[in-house]
Amino acid sequence: MNNELETTTPTRRVWPWLVLAAFLMFVALAIFWVSREVRRVRSIDRFDFRPPDKAAVDPLAGFREALTGGDAPAGRKIFFEKPEASCARCHRVDGQGGENGPGLDGLGSRQSRGFILESMVAPNAHITEGYESVGVVLKSGTGLAGVLRGEDATNLVIHTPDEGPVNVPKSEVTRRVAGLSPMPADFATLISKDELRDLVAFLASLTTNAPAAR
Repeated sequence: MNNELETTTPTRRVWPWLVLAAFLMFVALAIFWVSREVRRVRSIDRFDFRPPDKAAVDPLAGFREALTGGDAPAGRKIFFEKPEASCARCHRVDGQGGENGPGLDGLGSRQSRGFILESMVAPNAHITEGYESVGVVLKSGTGLAGVLRGEDATNLVIHTPDEGPVNVPKSEVTRRVAGLSPMPADFATLISKDELRDLVAFLASLTTNAPAAR
C-alpha cells in the first residue's frame, strides 16, 4: 500500500502545473495573434484607397482633344494677339516676340504635338535649359523675377518680362529663390480648349528654323 501511494503522489502533484503551463501558453499565443491583427488593421487604415489624381498620372488628361486637328492660322492669331495667352510676350516666332522664353521657330520639326501640349498644360514638366526663372528680394523691399541670364561674383542678370535684362548687384539681394517655369502653371485654363488646340496646331506647323543672324 505504501509503495502505491509513493508512485501516484508525484503524478498528482505534476498534473496542475502542466494544466497551468498549457493555459499560459494559450494566453501568450492569443496575445500574439491579437497584437498581429491590430498591426495589420492599422496598416490597412494607413493605406490610401483613394484613386490617384489623374492629372498627376497623366498631365494631358482632359486636354487630349488638342492633340489632333486645330486651325494653325487661328492659332497664330492667338499666339500674337490674344491677351489671355500673351505667348509673344516671352517667345519669338519669325523674329517677332519676346526673349524671356525660348524661340519657337522649328519647334514642330523637333517635338511632337504631345510634347507641345504638355509644355502648355504642365509647363514645369520640361524647362528648357537656360530659361529657368529666379526671384530675388532686395534690401529696398522690392522684388524682381525673371529668367537668369548671367551671374558672376558680384552681379545677377535677370531678364524680366517688362524691363528686359536687369543688372542686380548681389550685395542688394536679401533673398534668392529658384523659380519654376516663367509660363503660368494654369495657362491651359486661360484659353478655351478649342483655342488650345488651334495653338498646338500653329506651333506644330513651325517646321522652319529662324534665319541665321547676319
